[in-house]
Amino acid sequence: MCGNGIRCLADYIFKYHNSLFEVAVETQAGIFQCRRVGDEIAVDLGIPTVLHFPIIIDEADVYVVNTGVPHAVLFVEDLEQISVALQGKAIRFHPHFTPGGVNVNFAKVMENGKVALRTYERGVEAETLACGTGAAAAAFAAMKVKQCNGPISILTRSSFDSSPSTYRETIRYSFTDNGAMEMVGSAEMVFEGIVAV
Repeated sequence: MCGNGIRCLADYIFKYHNSLFEVAVETQAGIFQCRRVGDEIAVDLGIPTVLHFPIIIDEADVYVVNTGVPHAVLFVEDLEQISVALQGKAIRFHPHFTPGGVNVNFAKVMENGKVALRTYERGVEAETLACGTGAAAAAFAAMKVKQCNGPISILTRSSFDSSPSTYRETIRYSFTDNGAMEMVGSAEMVFEGIVAV
């Protein structure tokens, strides 16, 4: 399951089948309902599965949530001083999470209630510029632990300039009364091509 990927797939379907406004996408993590909201795509992520809330690793509170894939969330004061490569890798491969490991998200709650985020993704084994399911995990943890009210805007490195204050709002998360999450964000066609098989 990829949060950003599912938005891009839904956007592609809606653009090439412009009579559609809703679509169900089946993934290995389940079936997700997607709908068009103006120029953006909304995805019903369901109710996140709390795995550890929190677990203590190296004297830090780590909130572990499955939002399609497992994510660890750590709240930090200085997002730019975090060594995502080193600290993210250490938690991703921590013995507690064997054999599959977890994605690792470092989150800073901003004064305006938005959350700036940096993510270490397993499989890539490095920092990535944005992760939709990681942003969902951070939004869920911020709502539960930091009392942030929805919708929560997550600011990712995909629009990074020089500091968290320059991050651009990219993905928003809202919560229903029963605890389900909805992700709303844009998708943009970057290029298209033909693959010969």
